[in-house]
Amino acid sequence: GIQILGANWGYVFEGGQVFYSKIVLENSTNISFASFNFGGKTDNEIYVSGGNLTAFSNCAFFSQPKISVENNTKLKFINCFTKDGEPVRQE
Repeated sequence: GIQILGANWGYVFEGGQVFYSKIVLENSTNISFASFNFGGKTDNEIYVSGGNLTAFSNCAFFSQPKISVENNTKLKFINCFTKDGEPVRQE
């Protein structure tokens, strides 16, 4: 998985794979995940707390991830889909 705590300058992750794991971002800004493959039927969780912009673009997910957001209105999913072609949605 990936855990980022208090990153103020941003990180770019491109072309990676995350299987059976979580992404945890706390009080971080300008985090970008591009062209990622998120696999596995369980434990696909994205947790964002505080911070600013986090963008997932052109990513493929095995299934809808569990998305938990606290004190952040800038989480974006751009052109991200499940293996069945459904758009990834934040509820």
